[in-house]
Amino acid sequence: MGRDPLFVHPVSLSQAWNDPETNLGRIDALIVERLARGPELASESQLFVFPELSLTGFVTKDPAGYSIAPAHPFVRRLQAIARERRAGLLVGLPEANAADSKRPFNSVVLIAPDGGVAG
Repeated sequence: MGRDPLFVHPVSLSQAWNDPETNLGRIDALIVERLARGPELASESQLFVFPELSLTGFVTKDPAGYSIAPAHPFVRRLQAIARERRAGLLVGLPEANAADSKRPFNSVVLIAPDGGVAG
């Protein structure tokens, strides 16, 4: 059985601290830049891996204020980026902790090229 190749791109990100909107723009721009470097590769076969806490930076003020649940607008924006660019994303974010709202989890979200949350 044949398998499609997967190209994994670790991506450095100069994070804007406590500024998810700026980081979302930077994530999208970096994906566009990387896709332009290899137009011969199908975008669906590419996975862009961003650092931990890519959306917020290492939040030191009010970490609970940046806790992100799976249906959060920032996750939906990441889904839209993946769908528009037709590429997979793995992005670090502070996930809401139902057991202790003051201590979010240091998590990642995996988004498929169709925009679906895969993990």
